[in-house]
Amino acid sequence: MAGDTSDEFQKELVDLFVQEAHEWLQNIHVALDELQQGPPPDRHATLIGTLTAGVTNLGGSAATINLPDVEQASFAALPFIEALKDPTKSFSVQDFLSLCKQLGQIHTALSNATGVTFGVEAEADEVVAGLSPADFLQTLRTLHQKQGSVAPSERNLIKTMIDQMEGQVQAGVQQVGAD
Repeated sequence: MAGDTSDEFQKELVDLFVQEAHEWLQNIHVALDELQQGPPPDRHATLIGTLTAGVTNLGGSAATINLPDVEQASFAALPFIEALKDPTKSFSVQDFLSLCKQLGQIHTALSNATGVTFGVEAEADEVVAGLSPADFLQTLRTLHQKQGSVAPSERNLIKTMIDQMEGQVQAGVQQVGAD
């Protein structure tokens, strides 16, 4: 009977961890998306803090409930975040891509450890399988033309995405993922 209680307690801990991990990952992805836009230095520092806190909390909680692969994948992201710390530095697509790949490792470790698929990455990757950056860039340009003019003070997300994709095409990226 005591074994059943212990197993139930561990399951509850893992369930709570999964909920928290999902929130941290959402915060990490939102911060990373904004960071890629080149925010002002004070906002840049805040976003780096969000990334650092997210992976640190994720790794620490994984260690607490004995999920070593999640712990290792989480803490392995810290050097990639550190590389993005200086707001005066010019960052390449590869700088962000390296961190994104490590975040993918965290997602994989979480899914393997908990049996829960985090987000819709798998489904989204299937949808865009085979989409080249050039094709995606053309689609964005068409959408941008249909959008019409945007007031100079407004933030134009489509134009920002076009700029990012142009950088990826120039960097030689062969295929784009959903994220």
